[in-house]
Amino acid sequence: MNQEYVQQLADHLYWVPGGNGARFPYCHSYLWVDDAQLVAFDPQCGQTQLRQALKSLGHKLGDITSIVCTHFHIDHSSSNVPLREKSGAEIWIHELDAPALRDLDNFVARYGMENEQMVALWQKFLVDFGVRPHEVDHEIRDGDIVPGNFRAIHTPGHTPGHCCFYKDGILIAGDIDLTVPWLGNLSSNAGDFIASIERLQQMDIQMLLPGHGVPVLELIQEGLEEFRQKLLRRETQLLEVLDSESLTLDEIATRVDQAKAERRGQEEPTDRSPFAQHFHHMSILNSLKHLQETGHVDNWDENGRVLWKVI
Repeated sequence: MNQEYVQQLADHLYWVPGGNGARFPYCHSYLWVDDAQLVAFDPQCGQTQLRQALKSLGHKLGDITSIVCTHFHIDHSSSNVPLREKSGAEIWIHELDAPALRDLDNFVARYGMENEQMVALWQKFLVDFGVRPHEVDHEIRDGDIVPGNFRAIHTPGHTPGHCCFYKDGILIAGDIDLTVPWLGNLSSNAGDFIASIERLQQMDIQMLLPGHGVPVLELIQEGLEEFRQKLLRRETQLLEVLDSESLTLDEIATRVDQAKAERRGQEEPTDRSPFAQHFHHMSILNSLKHLQETGHVDNWDENGRVLWKVI
């Protein structure tokens, strides 16, 4: 077995490290291989990586029988179509994320961009990278058994239909990856994300297999708690920014960036691409919405400017 491309984690279960260190637009993929099936979980590790991994196991891309997605994002699902064309594999994803795979406009709309030029550029990026609308064969619900005999755990927040998959102490965790919680979509939800982490904290997880970062084999509950605390600390920082005055979302984002630069000893905040800046704003907005839901802040329109303030 060529461990550059694939590593065995348990009987029948293999890790295919994602290209570019599993950073966007790639993720780690996981394979379940037995005599009856070859299941690819989030097969967006890069087709060269996946091809070499399967070759090392005595298989080829055409042997894949099922593709199971933790969620719809490009860095987890954009290889679905070429892999299905090579293998005829059936595609599984939660029912709340399935519409994004079926319809490109739905896929794009979930990112929350309002500027027409930015929408067009983002759609072009997605298409150029390989995102193609396609049918979903099986819409997953919480508790369903997916190929490989894993149980679906609906863990919304990162996306509405984000799922983890659990079996015998092993959790294929998608983007509950114990790195940095990402809320940069219009369709992300901070409260749901926190609740999903708390649900996993009640489970017996002995091996957590993330979409990014590295597989976690110890101190998993501590890692989940730190992941949860990162979301809560963001909200604390927003309350500190809003402590003495009412601010727009743009103003809040600027204050957050300035505070981050100061903590890092930088004179100026790090520049972001327009897309990254949009995702940053969406992440702050989703945290503000959760603070609003929990009675800590409120907003109102003042002469066309939406202002936020601690209450």
